[in-house]
This record gives sequence, C-alpha cells and structure tokens, in this order.
Amino acid sequence: MFKNIINIFRSNNDPSKRIDTAFNEIKHIIDKYLLEEFTRDEVREKILNIFNFREIPSNASYQWWVFLLVYIKNKTRGEDFEASQFFNENINYDEAILTYRICLAYGCFEVGYSIRAFLKECLEKTNLNSKSSQKEKINMLALWLENQNYTQIRNEIKNVGLKKKYRSLFLDSLNIIEDVKFSIFDFKGVDKDFFEYVNHKSVAIVGPAKTNEQDAKEIDSFDIVIRLNHKDKNIGIDPFIKGEKCDISYFNVEHTQIALENNLTNWSPSLVWAIFNNNETVKKVEKKLCAKSYGTKLRIRNAKYNLTSFNTGYTALPKAVIDILRFKPAHVKIFHADLMLTVDREVGYKPSTWTEDMRAFFLEICSKRHDPVTQFYIMKNLCASRVISGDKRFDEVISLSPQQYMKELDKIYG
Repeated sequence: MFKNIINIFRSNNDPSKRIDTAFNEIKHIIDKYLLEEFTRDEVREKILNIFNFREIPSNASYQWWVFLLVYIKNKTRGEDFEASQFFNENINYDEAILTYRICLAYGCFEVGYSIRAFLKECLEKTNLNSKSSQKEKINMLALWLENQNYTQIRNEIKNVGLKKKYRSLFLDSLNIIEDVKFSIFDFKGVDKDFFEYVNHKSVAIVGPAKTNEQDAKEIDSFDIVIRLNHKDKNIGIDPFIKGEKCDISYFNVEHTQIALENNLTNWSPSLVWAIFNNNETVKKVEKKLCAKSYGTKLRIRNAKYNLTSFNTGYTALPKAVIDILRFKPAHVKIFHADLMLTVDREVGYKPSTWTEDMRAFFLEICSKRHDPVTQFYIMKNLCASRVISGDKRFDEVISLSPQQYMKELDKIYG
C-alpha cells in the first residue's frame, strides 16, 4: 500500500510521466465523449481537473476545448485554424505539447501543427538565464537546432549553463549536420571497427515502404546497403525493386524481440553488422549468433541523440541516418521512405504485434512516441546540409514545408 502511494507521488512529480499520465487520462475521457457518455461541458471540466491534479499550467480558453471536441467529432477541416485564437503567448511548454499530442491522437494534424508552431514562436521570444531550468535550456537549444540556428548554438552553448553531457550531444549533432570531419581516433572498440568499415563508402538506406519503383540495380551498386529491421534473409529483398544486398541492419525493440523469439531463424549469413538499442540485447543476440556460427558483428547505436530533438524521440530511419553519419560515409542516399505518407509496408515487415489498422497504429506512435514534425525537420535539415539525398519520392516529401507535410498526413490519417 505504502509503495503504491510512493509510486503515485513519484509519477505526479516526474515531468515526462506526468505528461504521459495526463495524456492517457484525457484521451480516455475524449473517447467516452465520442461514445456520447459525456457532454462537452463534462469533458471540459474533467480535463481541467486533470491539468490541476497533474500540476500542468493551463491558459487555454474555454472556447479551445469546445472547438477541439467539435473538430474531433465532426472531422471539419483545420486549415484556417490559428492557435493564437485560443492561447496567449504565455503558453506553457507542457500544456502545448500535451494538447498537441491529443490532436495527433485523433488525426488532427493541421490543428496540431498550428499549436506546435505557436509554441515555438512563443519560446523564441524568451531568453535563457541563470534561473532557467535544464529542461528549458534543452528545449531552447533543440528549438534552435530544429530551426537551423546553428551559429547561435555554437556561440551561446557555453554560456547557458547546460550540463556537460547535454552540451556534448548538441555539439555532436551540429557536427553531424554540418559535416564536420571525424577521425578514427574519435572512436573506440567496436565503433572504431565500424568507422573503418563505413568511412568514405557510399551508403544506400532502404526503407520498408511499399513501392513499384524498380531501384534494385541502383541500390545494389552502393558500397554498403542498410536496411531497417532486416531479420529474415527471405523478406524485404528482391532483384527488381528492393535490391538483394544487405550489409547493415538497424533494429528497433519490437523486431529485435521477434528475431530472438524465432531463434534468429533465416538470419542472413551475409549480414556484416547488426545495430541494436542496448548492450543487454547485444549479449542475447551474440549468444545465439555464436551458437549458429554466424559472423555478423554487433554494436549499440547512440540513442542519446533523441535528447536533442524538440519533441519526442526519432523513428527508425532518422536514428539510422544520424548514427551512420557519425562515421563519415562518402554519401548516403535514402530509398523507399516517405515519412509515413505511404501506409503499406513490404510483405513480411510488420510484426504481428502491430495492429492491421495502420491508421490506428500510426496515430498511437505519433501521439505517444514519435512526433511526425520532429522526424520531418531532422531529415529536411540533413538534406539542406547536403549530407544525405533521396530517391524521387523522398525528395518530393522533403520539398514540402512542415505545414504542407502535416496537411498530407491529415488527408491520409485524419
């Protein structure tokens, strides 16, 4: 009993857990409203009670929640929506991000983008000082990084009082985006071996989006071909569209678990490197690989770059791109990835744990784990710095503005 009370207290005082808990509570209430179990006024009152109990400041007007509930229920268009109609410039970061996440959960991408953009405009007007918290400093630097204010970061990062570990991460991120050269002496152990393997090589990264483009010949012409979650030699490769090479595979948690449960059945013997999230996973995979006498080398990618994003962490593609760029390949080109504007995935890619309803799945990961605007900005900024390029479809998506991109998501998933 006492432990449960302590856990509740900790949850209510941990900023990230507090926001997650509030999000789940608000979504539960709105779901009941959509089932006509609550009136709009009842929902508004319950939401404000959640904000108060979770100690999240709120300055949204009454009209905001009325508008959002009507918008969600009737699916009216949000292209004329302006966040400044309902929020003032003192909007709190946690309030804005929580409200933004609620919008994403119901496919309100255009409305959500307006709130996110308004938050950024408000933050840009604030100044960091000695009384600013570490969270406020990280948010501001992440905002500058997203807005391509690279010179400002380099000029001010030493003076804002940021902890050394965060300062190093932001500077490393800048070095990746601005293509500052690394040497082999910057790496140790397995990373040193990986540097020797990747450095100055041409790299193709092949996404899992379903396509009819016959790019196999071009893909296989690269020195190194990277695929995402390539755990079965019979899935995701062909001589016409996807290509047949796979030298490196980046794994996420779900696909790693499936590979381990299947005892690495159909593991590709030609896979040179497999990249995972943590050391515990590497040890489990290494044990099974040794038993099968496979020579695939293993390493852990640096997951800490998530801390430099303005909101939530990166998805599989940005994670792989950021990680591989640290090792200074000659060139990186992206194939068959359009930041979720193609709903279908190649046959055999989706784990059974994913719902067949890709709309529901995408709305869940957008609102809980992976802000689509965050993914869009990092890929667009890397393209702008000319450290990566893409196929025709990728270039079409990256040429959009963030608002246009969210409008396209609204058409597909809204």
